[in-house]
Amino acid sequence: MFAVTIRAAKSTDFNAVAALEKQVFKEPVYPDFFFRQAGDLWSHLFIVAELAPGQLLGYALAAPALAPKQRELWLLSMAVSPAAQGRGVGKQLLAAVIERAREQHFKQLLLTVHPDNPAVNLYQAFGFHSLAHEAEYFGQNEPRYRMQLSLAPSLIADP
Repeated sequence: MFAVTIRAAKSTDFNAVAALEKQVFKEPVYPDFFFRQAGDLWSHLFIVAELAPGQLLGYALAAPALAPKQRELWLLSMAVSPAAQGRGVGKQLLAAVIERAREQHFKQLLLTVHPDNPAVNLYQAFGFHSLAHEAEYFGQNEPRYRMQLSLAPSLIADP
């Protein structure tokens, strides 16, 4: 397991985050400029993991749902460098997102994930459960699980 520093993303991180997005997902999910705007909108929910200053290993980005009374938070994206995968970086990022969500009194954390993505196991280890499987969530041949974690303190698993 890497001992990483988890911190809020800074504007100097956005290019590295966009490059990591392209490396991990092959086809970028978000355009480069989105990360700049996400940093402005959700700075408290946009975090990075670094091994040393300037050595980005991963990031996570969450955003509140548009219906504020529901107190839902969506994990929009999380990626870990291929060289750091399987070394606890994703676990540390997800734990930090959950901690921030609880501090801000969100009731649930939601996400979508491709059924073949090994991160499904990570999410399940943290107590996420599948709400639905949608065969064409992002279009033809783009299946996703929609998953949810209740943020009630007694229901959060300690993986």
